Amino acid sequence: MIKLYTKERRRTLAKKKEKLLDKFVKKDYNNDLEEVLTKKKFKEEAKNLLLDSLYKTENAYRDYETVKKNVPSIEEYTKNIIQSVKNSCDEIEIIKPKIGEKPYYKIDKENKKITCFPSAKEILYAIAKIQKHEDIIKQEPDFINYALTDVLNIGNCINSIEPIRDFNGFSWSVSISDIEDYYCNLIYQDLNILSKYKLIEEWIDNNDDMIDYMDLFKADLEKKYGKKYQKEIIEILKYLSILIEISKNKTYKSEISKRKKEIQTELEAMKDLNKYLENVYKYKKKIIAKIKKNDLIISDKEKLINEYEKRNKDLPIQKKIFSKKVLKTILLKERDEYLAELELCNDKINPKKFVKVKKQYEYEYEYLKLVEYKNVNEEIERLIVLLQKRVLQAIKLKIKNSDNREEINRIIYELRYFNMLPINSKIRLGDVSKLKKMIDITKTEAISKVYELKSFKDIFKDKSKNINVLKYLFGLKIIRLEDVGIEIIKEKDENECYVQFFDDDVLDEKFKIDIQINKSDLKIRFNKKIKVFDL
Repeated sequence: MIKLYTKERRRTLAKKKEKLLDKFVKKDYNNDLEEVLTKKKFKEEAKNLLLDSLYKTENAYRDYETVKKNVPSIEEYTKNIIQSVKNSCDEIEIIKPKIGEKPYYKIDKENKKITCFPSAKEILYAIAKIQKHEDIIKQEPDFINYALTDVLNIGNCINSIEPIRDFNGFSWSVSISDIEDYYCNLIYQDLNILSKYKLIEEWIDNNDDMIDYMDLFKADLEKKYGKKYQKEIIEILKYLSILIEISKNKTYKSEISKRKKEIQTELEAMKDLNKYLENVYKYKKKIIAKIKKNDLIISDKEKLINEYEKRNKDLPIQKKIFSKKVLKTILLKERDEYLAELELCNDKINPKKFVKVKKQYEYEYEYLKLVEYKNVNEEIERLIVLLQKRVLQAIKLKIKNSDNREEINRIIYELRYFNMLPINSKIRLGDVSKLKKMIDITKTEAISKVYELKSFKDIFKDKSKNINVLKYLFGLKIIRLEDVGIEIIKEKDENECYVQFFDDDVLDEKFKIDIQINKSDLKIRFNKKIKVFDL
């Protein structure tokens, strides 16, 4: 006899199958981690903390995947954690926090050591941090590379603990206070919305030195949103990264201020070409002399000893060169730097390359000028808001191009996640005054598209009233929107109406409806619960 299952019955069976598979998957992950830990000289407390972190991650990941959508699979995510422990970490020191002390972690990349509080979040954050590369942007000046790399790495580390930071296996709640840097997190989440998570993660992990991930990212943006849009996003990212670095890193600010003066001097000198070329020739002779001197010291044992004693004479103990072998390494590095300077000199006196050098200086100067901003934080805030507007444009385009229920439902989740992202310790994007109108329009377009594809049940006879009420969905923390129920409540002796949302009969958010509602407006009865999605 053939069994005919209802939609609800099929869903129940699917959930049971998922739970059964989860049990096997978790066992494999724990075994993989335990195998790595047997080869590490970690103390028992550190091993237990790592296993507990993995358990918490697995327990929360399905909800995380449901809410955010554009994320790695649990297999990819867990494998990355285990590989990081295996390859990047040889020692973990767990320290006891004092009462009232803030979360703490410290990484020592050279010695592959992590020091942190006994916290799943702290240890996972430190593991994410210790494996990060310091050079992930190609074809850009060092100061742009440094700023972009730092912002993306911090954003990725914050993102890496999101499953256990905001999900506990029962509910979703964004733990704003646990986010190290709101802007870096926001930028990283923006990139995930604009592109593919896999491309962004591979870019930050720098899996292949032969691939220019910035070029791949640009190509992806251009394909999806057009060349003009791509160029603007890249410009905003560069400006934002440099300004964020200036705002928090005094050494960086000092270095680019110095670089700005050097390039300004070069550009000014280039106006008198003859005099400029004469000075370049003189400087070139000095560089050649330095290279010859270095070569003589490296090749002559007596000269190397003299140089060793000369350099160490006035250096403090912590900065002394402790062997002639180390000095030789320093001299070889200096030689490479001189050769790079010599090559630049040759480019400057080469008529065909002079224009290219000048253009490069002008390009750098446009970004270096950012150090002149008197109110850096104000400019960062302006650019952050501008970036969110451009992300909203991308979401609107996705809505316009969506042509099936699955696709538009995915966008609904994405827009809800975007709406809930914090811009600082107090405000989420959905509440930012400069974004509110555009976000509201985007919500309206998304709900309207859902109606076109007949994914929602009608609550009101009038479509605009349906849209107005269902926009409250974007403020819900219910994990599965497909399970959301709704009830239109009219309180006794009151003219106001409320919309009450619930999840499997458990009451959730309740909002006051800001439009007049009469009984004749409704397709359902007052105080009657119905499911929102018609799936």
